[in-house]
Amino acid sequence: MTDHVLTGCRSTPLLSYLKALGVARLVSRADPTVRLWWGREGFACLRATFDRDGLLAYLLDEYEPSPIASPWNGGSGFYPGDNKESIEKIEGSTHARLGTLRETIRLGRTMVAERCPDAKPEKKKKDSFIETWRASCSDEALAWLDATWALTDDGPKSNPLLGTGGNDGRMEFSKHFLERLTVCLPHLWNPAADTARSRSLLTWALFAEHETQLEEKPIGMFAPGSNGLPNSSSSSGTSSISSPWDYVLMLEGALLFGASVARQLSSTSATFPFTSQRPALVGVGMGSGDANKTRAAEMWLPLWDGPASVASIRRTLSEGRAQDGNRQSASGQDMARSVADLGTERGIGAFERIVFAERNGRSYAAVPVDHIAVQSVPSIELLRSADRWLSRARRVDADAVRTAVNAVDRVAYALSMGTAGASLSEWLRALARAEIALGGRSGIRDRSASSHVAPLSALPYDLALALEKSPEVRLARSLAAIGRKAGGLGLRSLIEPIEAQPKGGFQWADGVHGASAPALYRPLATLARLAQIDAARADTRRGDASLRDVLAFLAGQLDDRRLVELAFALTLCVPAPLPEEGVAMSASGIDRLYAVCRLATVSTAVDGREHPRPPALDVIPSLAAGQPGRALLAAMRHLRSAGRAPLESLLNVTASDGHTRRVAAALAIPIQSADLKQLERAVFAPPIALQTNHEGINP
Repeated sequence: MTDHVLTGCRSTPLLSYLKALGVARLVSRADPTVRLWWGREGFACLRATFDRDGLLAYLLDEYEPSPIASPWNGGSGFYPGDNKESIEKIEGSTHARLGTLRETIRLGRTMVAERCPDAKPEKKKKDSFIETWRASCSDEALAWLDATWALTDDGPKSNPLLGTGGNDGRMEFSKHFLERLTVCLPHLWNPAADTARSRSLLTWALFAEHETQLEEKPIGMFAPGSNGLPNSSSSSGTSSISSPWDYVLMLEGALLFGASVARQLSSTSATFPFTSQRPALVGVGMGSGDANKTRAAEMWLPLWDGPASVASIRRTLSEGRAQDGNRQSASGQDMARSVADLGTERGIGAFERIVFAERNGRSYAAVPVDHIAVQSVPSIELLRSADRWLSRARRVDADAVRTAVNAVDRVAYALSMGTAGASLSEWLRALARAEIALGGRSGIRDRSASSHVAPLSALPYDLALALEKSPEVRLARSLAAIGRKAGGLGLRSLIEPIEAQPKGGFQWADGVHGASAPALYRPLATLARLAQIDAARADTRRGDASLRDVLAFLAGQLDDRRLVELAFALTLCVPAPLPEEGVAMSASGIDRLYAVCRLATVSTAVDGREHPRPPALDVIPSLAAGQPGRALLAAMRHLRSAGRAPLESLLNVTASDGHTRRVAAALAIPIQSADLKQLERAVFAPPIALQTNHEGINP
């Protein structure tokens, strides 16, 4: 066995990728043990019984061209006005290696003469022609039809890999295939022809050597930039420097990408290997309004990192209807999650992601946009929980909503790819902003309107449990829990116009004009308002935070906006099971203004006995107004009325307006009862210990 590094076959562009598949597919006819994979530098590697000379000799002297012909297309050589030179040259040959191709052309001639002798068939007639062709052509010719079309209940659907049924704009692929064949295999027409040039062109195609005899021929959408060689225009008709073998081997490789018809719910749809129906438009360099600049698909080309047989490649591609959970991937986002779930079970080490982008009129370019390593991403399945809501939100024709949803998609894509810095918490924040953008549109909130989209709710509590361990996340969980057990809306009621439904879930509230997006952008004021509302309600335990995290918030060490966005996002989830109260963490440098106001705004026990008093309701408004002295007096007066004696030195505590408002916001965060005792040590004088004499009698 010989291992060949095919330095002329990289994983990109599309032409080069398909060319590598074509080489493996053709060699497997003579050598079933052939193996293909991609090395670290992106070159295709081929293991075969042929050495280098044997590999070149096999393709030159034994390769039988596949019957690639498209009699349904204008420009294919079958219709009046078409260039028929190459197709007639094939018909005039008697060589056995062209027998299947000749027979396919003959059948095409017969069908065209019977059904549409004067011009190419238009839409409905073309659909009928394709269906008849499928029933009539040979199994060998069927491979090309299946690679270009899938027959569904709604008619034939084209494979974006091969344009619109085997052509792109004015470029008809099968015609160019036949033209290249006459250059690659001249001895099939003239036994005395010198094959030295053809061998040199093949050597370039496989190993990027002997480039001095290359041609200028159209490549079209398959190689923007023509494999890195000069190509100054994006027009599909512009000549590109290449080997004719490039084009021949490329289309031979494309035959592995046959279509399938999958049953989805009650409809039948075309599914092509590792193809999504809707591009993600992430990493494409396009704006949110450029969806019409791409075909309704993108492709993820699998790269095997270990030797794979052609049979296993064919099987993987035939089954390559990338599943996102229990359904077929319908978008680039779905594909990203599917790849993250896939792991390495099929020996696929990475994917090349390509998008078909408009470049010149009706012509497209297969643009490589990402190289994605296959890896398992924890909790990626949780992203599916918002799919249905996001699908409805994407149909909203509003720039603010579109921008917000695109932001969710970008974070989801980065998270699926394992991009550094991407996290589930950032995805939740983006989702929260999309909810706010949607709630700000009155037409969306009208339940009688066709554009109605309900508020997002009931995301799984696993989202909260899967977030990273950080002070913002811990505090956000505590804030999100406020009021939830009592059936209230808590923080959510301050940010969006919603109301609880009697049977569960939420609906947009009537008579409210728009969501209060500024509530997210003025986090301290929002939390202070939440603290004021919550202080009036004796609630059950609500997921209390640790004092250490609260002190970090008071010191301004946390991202306030991130905290409030996360807390709001967690209100979109089913309430998570709250952890058992743990041991209070030691904390130094307790903020005394916070300590006295915190103790005054919780139900207060007298002398350790359970005689709760209502919390002080005038402390938080004073803090929110930036009046620390007034808040201190109110807090201390309340504590004295509860039978406690705050330190008189507390009256000397001062604070800036900004810090005073931060203290008001901090009072929204419930803390553990063990931490309340630490605050008591900072607020109350220690009890005087009774002295005893040596006889144990009090003096």
